[in-house]
Amino acid sequence: MAKWHFMRLPLLQSNDRPADVAHARNEIARALEINPAHGLACALDGHLQVYFDGEPERALGRIDTAIAHNPSESMAWLFKANALTALDRGDEAVAAVTRARELSPLDPIAYFFDTFAAAAHRVAGNHAAALEFAQRSVRENSLHLPGLVELILAQVAADE
Repeated sequence: MAKWHFMRLPLLQSNDRPADVAHARNEIARALEINPAHGLACALDGHLQVYFDGEPERALGRIDTAIAHNPSESMAWLFKANALTALDRGDEAVAAVTRARELSPLDPIAYFFDTFAAAAHRVAGNHAAALEFAQRSVRENSLHLPGLVELILAQVAADE
């Protein structure tokens, strides 16, 4: 449920962003109360710390806990890439997003992975790759606002 509430936000489906964030946090807390080692719940908790609290360094600890509990949790690797991108650690972010994609090569939200890959590559200075991933993200889901933003950033970085 936390993932559902969270995913409504970048898809512009939320009529009340603060309420959806609060619902996501409540569902994360419930999941962690039942199982403190739940990989996806730990990963989502960390991602919310990056996305809404602006605390990527703190989030990395939470996300690394998720990976320690479940090294095959693709979303944990994806959210790790986002935290590393926010910290300007592009090469590490590229490695993390690459691992996420390896763990879930046919993910139904591949556009989400592509958006994070574009950001990681942009921060790492791989402008052609950033542009390619951003374009693919927007082709797959033109309503995903972060994908559109990343496309603009990638175009500027690539001087296109």
